[in-house]
Amino acid sequence: MLRPEKGHLLLLDVLAQLLPRFPDLRYVIAGEGEQHAAIERRVTELGISEHVYLAGMLQPVAPLLQRAQLVIMPSSIEPLGMAQIEALSLGVAVVASDVDGIPETIVADQTGLLVAPGNIAAWVDALAWALEHPERMAAMAAVGQKQVMQQFSMEANIERFLALVSNDGSAK
Repeated sequence: MLRPEKGHLLLLDVLAQLLPRFPDLRYVIAGEGEQHAAIERRVTELGISEHVYLAGMLQPVAPLLQRAQLVIMPSSIEPLGMAQIEALSLGVAVVASDVDGIPETIVADQTGLLVAPGNIAAWVDALAWALEHPERMAAMAAVGQKQVMQQFSMEANIERFLALVSNDGSAK
């Protein structure tokens, strides 16, 4: 969703700083929402229109995620977040804000990178490192994929549900 707390405007400023080092970098933004016009304005102000694509609402989003080198979640608020779970389930590397529920699904420097929300310099550094170390990011994504499948697969959820129900004694 294109809402203020999702951090798209911050990431545009980060992208502008990364482009001199990574001139082929592209940022694809999926979703719709109240910040669409503000994002378009900022892209124009920064002169980065050939590096940013607003894809709109995509259902399903998996084909886009599968083509990404990185899935980036610069949110300032994220109770749980689904994009990082979806990306990791597909084996795609993730860089996300170290905020709210995201660290419940990403283990810093093991299954992805966690970055201080709102800190442009930290985001520039983290994304530059991720882009310079694709093999390490791929390894983290592979570990993350295993973790997500253990934590969120239908089988795992059914097993947890059945364990809760059988321990509770209310369903037999």
